[in-house]
Amino acid sequence: MRTMTFETITGQGVTQIEKQASQIESSLKSLPGLEVKRMPYIVYHFTEPSVGKVTQWRIRFYVSKPRGRTRTTWNQVYEAVNSVKAAVYKFL
Repeated sequence: MRTMTFETITGQGVTQIEKQASQIESSLKSLPGLEVKRMPYIVYHFTEPSVGKVTQWRIRFYVSKPRGRTRTTWNQVYEAVNSVKAAVYKFL
């Protein structure tokens, strides 16, 4: 089984991050043969020199796919996620 992870990020609050995460989760669950795990949101506070104080909400996803047991491709996974919001992906 191969597992990929990514985060969806917003600076627009908990309502927006939950909406994005629900849309991503729905898109992924429409693809057969995947295991999707969604973590609770985390809030980050930091300071950007050019902007000032910044708050971000993030939700991490883990997507697992059994090798050879599903016709779903990783490209389909990328398309499903990116149709909601582009992310940076990493295989574990």
